Amino acid sequence: MSPLIRKDSSRSAGTAQANWVREFRDLLDSNEPGLTFDATIRVEWRRQEGGPGSTTAYEDAGRAVRHIAESLASQRSVLRWEATEQDINHDLRRLLPWCTEGIEILRAQVTLHVDDHTHATAQRIAQLKREETLEELARRQTAARVRFMQDEILRTPATARLYLLLEQTAHHGYLPPGVDADQIVRDVQQWHPKAQWVAVA
Repeated sequence: MSPLIRKDSSRSAGTAQANWVREFRDLLDSNEPGLTFDATIRVEWRRQEGGPGSTTAYEDAGRAVRHIAESLASQRSVLRWEATEQDINHDLRRLLPWCTEGIEILRAQVTLHVDDHTHATAQRIAQLKREETLEELARRQTAARVRFMQDEILRTPATARLYLLLEQTAHHGYLPPGVDADQIVRDVQQWHPKAQWVAVA
C-alpha cells in the first residue's frame, strides 16, 4: 500500500487542521496502444471544513488527480513524456486548491518516466508511420501521373510523341538523333481540336 503521511498545519490560532500526503505509482496509457507512462503521483489534501467525514478520502484524493493525468496522457505520445508531465502539472496547478468528494486537494504533482524499451518501441512506431505516409504520397503522385498520361498525353499520337520528345530532351539536354522536329509540329497541328478533319469527325 502506498504511504500516507499526516502533516499538521494551523491556519488560525487555536484551530488545527490535519493535512495528509499520499504518494503512489501507476501506469498511464498513451495514445500508442500498449505503451504507457510510468507515473508517480503525490497528493496533499485535507477534509473540507464542515463537510461529512469520508472513509474513502484516502482513495478519493489520489483518484481525482489520477483522472486528470490519465485524460491528458491518453492524448500524447510517450516520446513527449517531458512535455506531457509539464502540461499535466500545469492543469493541476490551475485547479488548486480543489474541492471534490468532501476533500480539499491542496497540492498535487505528477512525475512521468518512460523506460528505454518503451521509448525505442515508440520511435520505431513513429518511423513506420512516417514511411507509410511517404509511401501513400508516392502512390498518390503515381496515380495522378497515370491519370495525366491517360487524359492528356495519350489522347492523340501527336501529344504522345511530343511528350516523349520533351522527356528525352530533358534527359539528354538536346534532341535525340533522327528526330524531325518539323514533322512533330505538323503532327501536333494535325491533331489540334480546330483542325478541319478533327472538327468534321
